[in-house]
Amino acid sequence: MARIEYRTCEPFRAWNRLEQRPRRYDFDQTLKAEVHDPLWNLTRQWQFGEFKGEDTGSPVFARTLVETTRVIKYQPLAGPVKAYADEWPLEAKVEQQTRMPGYRDRVQAGAYWLKLLDHFGTAFNQTKQPAQPAYDKPAYKTRVLDLFPLETPELNESTPELHAQSARLMSNRRMMNFVRSFAGRVPDGWLLYGNLNAGMAAFVNAVRLNAAHSGFVRQAAEAFKAWIGSAFPDIPDEENAWNSSQLAYQVKCALPEKSGNNTVLAANEYTDGRLDWHSFDAETRSVPAGDLLTATANDRKQAIESKVVSFIPSPAGYGGMPVNRFWEFEDGKVDLGNITADTTDLSRIIVVEYAMIYGNNWFLIPYPLRTGSLAAVKGIVVTDTFGQKTFVEAAIQGESDDWSGWGMFNLTAWDAQKSGAVAADTRIFLPPAVPKIQESAPVEEVLFLRDETANMVWAVENKIDNLLSAGMDGHKAAAELAAWLETPDEADPGAVAEEAVLQYRLGNTVPENWIPFISIHLDGQNRAIQLQRASMPRMLDGARLPVRPRTRILREGFGYDPDAEVSPYVNPEADKQLAPYFVHEEEVPRAGARVTGSYQRTRWYNGEIIRWFGYKKTLGKGEGNSGLKFDQVEWIKRKK
Repeated sequence: MARIEYRTCEPFRAWNRLEQRPRRYDFDQTLKAEVHDPLWNLTRQWQFGEFKGEDTGSPVFARTLVETTRVIKYQPLAGPVKAYADEWPLEAKVEQQTRMPGYRDRVQAGAYWLKLLDHFGTAFNQTKQPAQPAYDKPAYKTRVLDLFPLETPELNESTPELHAQSARLMSNRRMMNFVRSFAGRVPDGWLLYGNLNAGMAAFVNAVRLNAAHSGFVRQAAEAFKAWIGSAFPDIPDEENAWNSSQLAYQVKCALPEKSGNNTVLAANEYTDGRLDWHSFDAETRSVPAGDLLTATANDRKQAIESKVVSFIPSPAGYGGMPVNRFWEFEDGKVDLGNITADTTDLSRIIVVEYAMIYGNNWFLIPYPLRTGSLAAVKGIVVTDTFGQKTFVEAAIQGESDDWSGWGMFNLTAWDAQKSGAVAADTRIFLPPAVPKIQESAPVEEVLFLRDETANMVWAVENKIDNLLSAGMDGHKAAAELAAWLETPDEADPGAVAEEAVLQYRLGNTVPENWIPFISIHLDGQNRAIQLQRASMPRMLDGARLPVRPRTRILREGFGYDPDAEVSPYVNPEADKQLAPYFVHEEEVPRAGARVTGSYQRTRWYNGEIIRWFGYKKTLGKGEGNSGLKFDQVEWIKRKK
């Protein structure tokens, strides 16, 4: 069946395939696959086409030409371009956030300092001169505990702001019990690091018990400083790839080309915590010569490689694959015929159709590819059993407007300066990511949900950091803090007249872990809006204070001055908003959005253990109702 395409004068070819359409619902007799006399077997083989030969050959040999280039630079968000070496996986560099140490980290750091001091002090005793005083472990421990004590939080009512912050600590019972159990036994490792970071010489002079001990104290201090730097990396703001307005990571990678420019792969909506090839799009614009992403001649020499490889093709196979022979038994654990799919389940339909119809038509040609590579298969020359050679190209050359084309695993290409369809990039990208990650339970969790009754969006802090490197229930923490701050006069709403049956309520409140986001108009737009973080009021000590979020996910725009800290985690500058925080309105759909923060750990192929703290965004659980009301007239309920 063919016709002439009138626009291009080229023949349009289409092929039909007959597929069975069963008319019965009972297939018991068919599934029995009963066997009768030999003549019946011969006719059955004829019915299945087993006597019909195909004038084709099977592939027995293949040669392929592959050109590869590797990631040499990356750019987090709109920050500076950084050189990339594969000593770290890219997703760890992209996701990592600055960790705020909790009390567990302070205790761990303090215990590690005592361990280092004892290690180098013991080595000093083994090599010291007889006239030199020996290292005394109990004396040094007492000295360090006096200089850097682990303070137990106390209620500070000097100002309403400090009162609220210290009450957060006092209402955290588990954390308070933890600190009390280690106070006086272990120094505050973070306080110790702050003094060490302020000046090495002054720190050594303060800690040492004798001038002869300066050497091993300095050795312990240098080792401790290096450990803190690796365990608590300080990520500059310009290197942070998290876009708080889009609730996603954004990163660009540069790969050199023979032309002198770079291929730019951009991941603008990386949210699921697993960096893979489909997270990236290819930018088709040419990189200007002065751009930092332009590759040098040395970069091209080291990154670009062309290689011809010869292989013996092998048939593609997978677990549970349908067998080719009719009477051959299949794996009973797999029932591909029992898979149900709706018309919108495109990915499931594609997988099932491949498994049931086309699975036995594919061959594999293995090719080792280094992580971080972008590979272009220039072509494959296949030799069949008849000695004929066939040059095989990609089934689709990236055309996205060809409705009859079929292609998968291509990189979407886009050009901001062009409109309409752009040919996809058919190269294969193997990002420098890890196949397996150990992930902790969420330390922070924020659920963005729409409240149509109140006509706003709420960011509900379901999990908050308990300062012990773990998460605690945000609803329970808000209730315990409210009970801690509640005074008797606030708890009693006051008596009403006996004859009154109605009362007017100006408004109610919501739990403190519900942070409001209100809609504001976008400048230069007619109807477009975005969401801005707001705050609910809190009356404390006669002052009106805004309720501030406790998760780092929502604390965008808040400053922190370490010099203003009164005690650990009590800082009058901590809750002062320096800049507003906006979230794009489309990032919170009707289903909501869930953002979590957790610790992650993996082992890279060089054997190094990589640890980082990162965010992940998934769909929420639908709309919600905060119960927030204003100007309400209510019936008075009296006890009978």
